[in-house]
Amino acid sequence: MFTPATLFRMTAESLLLAYGDLNAADAGRLDLACESLGIGVDSLMEMAGEQVARAAWMMLGEKPGAVAVVAGRGNNGGDGLVAARNLAAWGCSVRLQLVAESEELISARIAGRLSPLRVLCEQVVVAPALQLSGEHDIIIDALFGTGLKQSPRPAEASVIAWMAGSGSQVLCVDVPSGLDTTTGAWLAGKWPCQAVCCLAAAKHGVWVARDAGDLESIWVADIGVPRMVWDQLALQPPLNVVAGSLSHIPR
Repeated sequence: MFTPATLFRMTAESLLLAYGDLNAADAGRLDLACESLGIGVDSLMEMAGEQVARAAWMMLGEKPGAVAVVAGRGNNGGDGLVAARNLAAWGCSVRLQLVAESEELISARIAGRLSPLRVLCEQVVVAPALQLSGEHDIIIDALFGTGLKQSPRPAEASVIAWMAGSGSQVLCVDVPSGLDTTTGAWLAGKWPCQAVCCLAAAKHGVWVARDAGDLESIWVADIGVPRMVWDQLALQPPLNVVAGSLSHIPR
């Protein structure tokens, strides 16, 4: 296994072998293959959200801070809700903006994750327009995941603009919102992101953004995708994403 001390010696090719290089289609195939084995969305979401919370906690200097979580209506938003719940449990002041009406949520499972947040978080807002204000030590961007293929709607684009201009550290879940997972093209305008926590493997568009200087660092988190799933799909599993690991790769 590669260690942080060896990162400076790693070539681009070895980084891809160590941490992965998935496009949008392959990321979707992984999710479907996991479901076919009985590994449900809930299980992957819980692991993903906890890993995102761990990355945010380290960005906070491993102490409680003020956190804003911007969650969309899909699985990426569900990851953000789990991260919010964990960070609140660890003593952070957490405010949530859910950028969707309740009927837009992809399932009752994700909507149900709001219930404990009403106890743990300072504020829960379910609305199409951003209502968060004030200063935050870190913002978790859980608005869009790997499935975005076109420009966001105006309300969502305004949320991305708010995150970009907030002056806070931003940790993006899996990919920065508005970034094409496969090509690295910006679908809502380029914006400065401090870090992204890629789930299961790094995404190709994230590497492109990092190499272009649009992204400072990448976290890559193991979320429990079995080796047999990678083999079944004839995909190369990232060598360094194993056993619950959470690896930080600076630019």
